Amino acid sequence: MPSTADLVSDIHRARQAWQDAVQMLDFVDPEFLDYAIFHLNASERRFVALLGEARRKGVTAWVDEQLRPPVTNETVEHGLPMTEYEVGSCEPLHATPSRECD
Repeated sequence: MPSTADLVSDIHRARQAWQDAVQMLDFVDPEFLDYAIFHLNASERRFVALLGEARRKGVTAWVDEQLRPPVTNETVEHGLPMTEYEVGSCEPLHATPSRECD
């Protein structure tokens, strides 16, 4: 069973292989189009399968405490916490206001 670091590394490599397969379609000789499509599908399936394995193991790309909902009008109306900027303000929430908005 691969470690979390190995799984993350495999996911990065699989994503790159999938992106390479997508780009291959732009330059493929018509005689190799079937191969390029097969390669693209196989690369995508491997990437998705590895993401599924990571999900089952609870591996994420972020810390749960850092996740916040996006700021919308509904966020303001319902009094929910803001993310990066208060609506109507040019200053980030974590910054001390230092000047007027331009």
